[in-house]
Amino acid sequence: MIIKNWLKVPAEFRSKLFWAWNGNLSGDIIAGQIRCLKDMGMGGFYMHSRTGLCTQYLSKEWFDAVDLSIVQARENGLEAALYDEDRWPSGAGGGMVAAGNPELSASCLNLRRGGEVPANLIYSVEIDGIIWYFYREISEKSEWFNGSCYPDVFNPVSAEIFLQLTHERYLAHCGSFPEAGIREIFMDEPYYGTETLKNGSGIPWTPEMPGLYRKRFGEDLLPLLPGLFVALPDDSHVKVRWQYYLLLAELFRENFLIPVAGWCEKHHLKLTGHLLGEDTLISQAAHHGSNMAAAACMQQPGIDYLTGQRRHYTTAKQLSSVARQLGKRDRLAEICGCTGWEFPLYSQSAIGDMLFALGVNKNCLHLGWYTAAGEGKRDFPASLAWHASHREEHHRLEDRLGRLHAVFAESDEVRDVLMLNPVESAYTLLEEDFETSFNSDFLENSRVATGDALFNSNIDFDLGDEELIARHGAVNGDNFIVGQAAYRAVVVPETVTLRSTTWELLKKFVLHDGKVFFTGPAPGFIDGLPRQEEFPFEYCELAELSEKLAFLRRVSVKDGDGREVPGLLHLLLRHKKGSFLFIHNPGYTPETLADATNWRGDAIHLRNREVKNVKITLAGSAGTPEIWDPSDGSCRAAPEIIDLPVNSSCLLFFADKPRNAAKRDEYHPVAVKGPFKVKLTEPNVLLFDRAELAASHGGFHAPQELRRLDNFLRKRGDLPPRMIPRRQPWADQNEIKRIPVTLRFSCYADVLPQGPVYFACEDPEAEISCNGTLLERTDYQWFDHSLNFSMVKGLTCGLNHFICRTHIHNLRTLENCFLLGDFGVRIDGFDLHLTEKVETLDFGNWVSQGLPFYSGAVDYRIPAEPGKKRKLDLDILCSYACILEAPDRNWHEKNDLRIPDDSDEVTLRVYGSRRNSHGPFHVVQQLRYCNPASFIPMREEYHPMWQLESYGIFNKKG
Repeated sequence: MIIKNWLKVPAEFRSKLFWAWNGNLSGDIIAGQIRCLKDMGMGGFYMHSRTGLCTQYLSKEWFDAVDLSIVQARENGLEAALYDEDRWPSGAGGGMVAAGNPELSASCLNLRRGGEVPANLIYSVEIDGIIWYFYREISEKSEWFNGSCYPDVFNPVSAEIFLQLTHERYLAHCGSFPEAGIREIFMDEPYYGTETLKNGSGIPWTPEMPGLYRKRFGEDLLPLLPGLFVALPDDSHVKVRWQYYLLLAELFRENFLIPVAGWCEKHHLKLTGHLLGEDTLISQAAHHGSNMAAAACMQQPGIDYLTGQRRHYTTAKQLSSVARQLGKRDRLAEICGCTGWEFPLYSQSAIGDMLFALGVNKNCLHLGWYTAAGEGKRDFPASLAWHASHREEHHRLEDRLGRLHAVFAESDEVRDVLMLNPVESAYTLLEEDFETSFNSDFLENSRVATGDALFNSNIDFDLGDEELIARHGAVNGDNFIVGQAAYRAVVVPETVTLRSTTWELLKKFVLHDGKVFFTGPAPGFIDGLPRQEEFPFEYCELAELSEKLAFLRRVSVKDGDGREVPGLLHLLLRHKKGSFLFIHNPGYTPETLADATNWRGDAIHLRNREVKNVKITLAGSAGTPEIWDPSDGSCRAAPEIIDLPVNSSCLLFFADKPRNAAKRDEYHPVAVKGPFKVKLTEPNVLLFDRAELAASHGGFHAPQELRRLDNFLRKRGDLPPRMIPRRQPWADQNEIKRIPVTLRFSCYADVLPQGPVYFACEDPEAEISCNGTLLERTDYQWFDHSLNFSMVKGLTCGLNHFICRTHIHNLRTLENCFLLGDFGVRIDGFDLHLTEKVETLDFGNWVSQGLPFYSGAVDYRIPAEPGKKRKLDLDILCSYACILEAPDRNWHEKNDLRIPDDSDEVTLRVYGSRRNSHGPFHVVQQLRYCNPASFIPMREEYHPMWQLESYGIFNKKG
């Protein structure tokens, strides 16, 4: 085998989990969860403080948990890694940096037109009869920073104190990171720090800025301040904005990122993670300057790829490009955040494939909660480890992606085209509020459209950042050099301004017969000043770009008519024994691809385009390649014609010595008939998220959702509101005030369950009774260790009442309760009924067949006519599906479930998700971004009835 780790994938190529430490840390639970990660096939974890942490951050107890995690990771063959902050963004030290040094509070420059003279006045000028006051606004204290605020990252003292508070304490405790087995530390979303300002807007500022600006540019900044807020008739604002934001980006890198990265390198740690606001040009310009220049500071740079429905490829391209140019082999993506419980395992695989095709070779899974107690269960679900219903199948995904990463480790990327990333043009468009900054979309639209034109031509490319070109750029013959990468052509999308260093290098490249194509208007400015020189480059319409660059096309994917197939992503890797080609079909329709403005996000239903009967060739390679299947590690000759279903991928190896083509392995679909005998892998669930509150005069009030009752009781009892954001429990010094609460939950029993039934709630002190019978606690496990279980006694046919005597306080909220057992559930309006145990299911949604709140898997017994080369012909709504009798049980897509030869019956396991047991339940529309606010929807998004996901098998034949 020419790839060393192809068959047995080590931990370094597998995903690490964002392990959310969000409770009172216990050694037994920590050890058990690490063993679970091992069983799930993951490679390790980042120890990540999250909302709900009770153990004091960086205390002896905290470091005891760190020590135990390191030891357990070593014993289980995993990699333990650090996280440098209490929650995020990195740099605040849990609020301690600014709390102990108020002069280091983040601030911004704001403008008041007329009125009273504001405090912290910096400069004033009369314009059109109105005095403009420019003043410094200092960040307010925030619960998110535990009563403090984010620090001034432009001041080098902030980084010094941050390192002392966090990194030095880890070093003192660990002694030596290599000896402790710690290789990485994660930096999460550092930025300029304007989010905790009163207005939520303003221009990033530091008190030393006027002097720093004069030192850098030899000009007085104060008279130029109006140009930072409004566009001026003489266009002089272009220069001051370009220079100002260039300086901000330099200060952020030199005074914060580089000191932290330097400390890590000195102590043999790889700094990894990502910046805030990486996606669009205007967002990165406002939050941290150039994403590529900032990422260059890290030993293992990364990105955040939130949700699962975006087509913003340039985020990943920024990362892989700077990493390739500077020789950084490892690039990390934080993936699957905010996707919600319903996001299937197949889609996790598709994100991994897509990012790999874009040159990203490490994954950090967002996230796995230490506990789902309280607010924890609403912390940007899903929790992708021990809470996931499909956790026993996750190792197949890790095997698959790990094999791809093993190939990457032994190969070199091949790209011949450089596309300029015009982030510095975005500097010139920034105004007071970047969200509404003047006419910035045209830059992003042009960047996306130009990138799409290259992707659709099957011509891969890197992005070029002007800061990095200035530092590492050169022309060598007909090659345009950026660091360790060489390019034969440069493509420039629409820009406002270019650096003179970039301009001169492009001219020199053309003089040496290099190809430069501008796909947008000529830039009107150089270094922020009006361009005086004639435009010496070639303008190219996007429709002509494919033809212009055809001489550099190495990969060709053609349909039956001989046309290049658009919409695919590919990664070409050169190995010493040949070339690997990875091709991924994201499934976007031609209409989606034709709309360059949909980088903002598109609906999942647009991803339904299958690619069939294509021929894939590699320039300079003869014969037929091999298919290397990362699902099972097999290698075989590829057929001449290949299909690429939606979200599928193909890894081909073109050996230096060609081989003959193989026949396509055809599996014949088999129709099946229902209903089916079924077995549940978990107890069925009846959800109680509504209750009647006991009235002070006796009796009960009308039923309400628990979150509404919780808010009502807090307001009446003068408790802190249930809010987002909230202070960490470890930092909350308020006296605990308890309020007793009596709740009544109700359900009907159409029949009495034959087996045991359990009542589950979070409050360990709650007193539970059923129809007047006090229930006793019992040992039982389901979903999360925070749940407490009581064996139900006293159930009767008809209406049943469960009385829960509990309490709330500063840190305890009213949370949903459950009944668990072998029963069915029927919903009738707001009435819930226990019905016969579910032992058969027909085609269709199992929600309406007795399993509305069920969140485990269902085993369907499916008869099939004996034969060979067969597969199930079903539509399946699931998180994952597999045939238990399949001999290899490797990763297979749900449309490729192959029946073992000669079997006359198989067990199809269909996994649901925790969405139907843990919500959010009352949001009407499909969620693109699942966060804590999704559980308290606004009025227009709210529906009182449960909004449940569909799961089950559906007959294609009708």
